[in-house]
Amino acid sequence: MMMLLGPFMFSVGTAAPDSVRHNARYGWPSQARVGVRPLLQWTGPEEESVSLDGTLYPHYKGGLGQIAALRELAGLGRPWLLVDGLGVVYGEFAITRVEEARRVYDRVGAPKRIDFHLQLEHAGEEA
Repeated sequence: MMMLLGPFMFSVGTAAPDSVRHNARYGWPSQARVGVRPLLQWTGPEEESVSLDGTLYPHYKGGLGQIAALRELAGLGRPWLLVDGLGVVYGEFAITRVEEARRVYDRVGAPKRIDFHLQLEHAGEEA
C-alpha cells in the first residue's frame, strides 16, 4: 500500500500515484507600523492540500472502476482520512477534483492507459 484515502487504497497494482505534492500555508499577515518595517503576526495554519498524479493500466490490475470509485467517494460529500504507506496520518481531506485522461484504446474501445489527477483539500478540525 502506498497511500490510503478512506476506503480507497493506492498501490503498485492499482491506481499508483507517480507524484504526490503536499502544500501547506501558514498565516503571517503584515502589520504596518509608522517609521519602521512592517511586523509579521502569526495567525496559525491556513489551507493545506495534497495533489496526486498517476497512471493506471486497467487491463493489468484494478480494472476500469478505479476512477469511478474515487468519483463516488467525492460525491458522498464528506472528508476521508489520508494515511501514507509509512503510517503517517495527514488528517481528513475532501476530494475536490478528479480528472482523468483515457489513452491508448484496445480494439473494443476500452482504454489501456488512464492518467489521473486528484486534488484533496484539508477539511479542517474542530476548534
